[in-house]
Amino acid sequence: MFANSGRRRTGCPSTLTRRKSWCSWKTRKVRHRFNFTLTPAFPITLPEATRIQIRQEVWLRKHTTSAIKESVRIQAGTLGLVVEVKENDTVIVEVVDRGQVELRVQDLTHVSLVITEVDCFKYLGLNLDYALRMEEATNAGVANICFAHSKVAATLHSLHQLPRRGNNAALSPLMCLQMWRSCVLTQALENLRYLRTNGQVQQWQAAISLSLKRTFGHFEQPLPMSLDLGIPPLALQQAKQLCQLHFRYTYGAPSIMQARLYDLRVTYMMAGPNDCMECRIQRAHTALDMGVYPSLAPLPLSVAGNATRHKEKAYGRVLKTRVSEVWRQTVLRGSPPSDRWQPTTGEKGNFCQLSL
Repeated sequence: MFANSGRRRTGCPSTLTRRKSWCSWKTRKVRHRFNFTLTPAFPITLPEATRIQIRQEVWLRKHTTSAIKESVRIQAGTLGLVVEVKENDTVIVEVVDRGQVELRVQDLTHVSLVITEVDCFKYLGLNLDYALRMEEATNAGVANICFAHSKVAATLHSLHQLPRRGNNAALSPLMCLQMWRSCVLTQALENLRYLRTNGQVQQWQAAISLSLKRTFGHFEQPLPMSLDLGIPPLALQQAKQLCQLHFRYTYGAPSIMQARLYDLRVTYMMAGPNDCMECRIQRAHTALDMGVYPSLAPLPLSVAGNATRHKEKAYGRVLKTRVSEVWRQTVLRGSPPSDRWQPTTGEKGNFCQLSL
């Protein structure tokens, strides 16, 4: 017993063979799928359905099931489509008029990716179409407004199910208005400045008005309720955002790249389309009566004073006052004469005579 204590314990040959085969199976099992990349410095994977282009003439092996492999010549500029990615460092590419060929790692120096043109893409949360007409952004904005309204409606429905003692304050009109502003109105004002036509703004306005009616249960004309709640139309809100954007790019001679590009585009504004950003900013200045475009003078003392630290926020508060004043004047011009001795007709005329 003591003579065999220092010996190394070994298993039988069959046990060692099974252990070796199990280890090799485990190694093959945990091996990750090969990521076919262009270069180690630019690791762009080539998944299936990727379009590639052969930059220079090259000979590639033809993909066949037979044991004899033949090579075909691929001309420079030929387009191909990745069909399958194998684990043995090989990609099967479908080439026009050549069939399927095998692309290996050493052939990646002759391959470049082909950029696929799309009709719509998302950039910083904004859906952009290929011509920048903002049609996709308009449709996505309407969908986002409807989704935001569904969240408000679900929250109000849940509050209705609570005992009456604890939800009286939560179901007050003021709390409902604050919830609606934080969810629906914030979603509508996020990318409002990028809409190019009045029809696109009216689509968002219709979605906002419908959400407001459903939230407060008022399905009459939207103007009296908007005046009561202090919610200006989106056209004036867009004008406010455009004027504030103009202030950001022009006040104090900013040196950022966006400001330089904006100054260059203002110089050649007449050569651009009628619905470009510069023309819409000019119309916004005229609508809010903020002076001669593109000048910012005269600036209020609350903005130009040395004690004001956040100039853009102060200018935004001035624009908010201008929006309210312009909205009030627009409503008064569209209302019937406010002669108390003459009877008014319609809900709009009665409301304007009583409140304004």
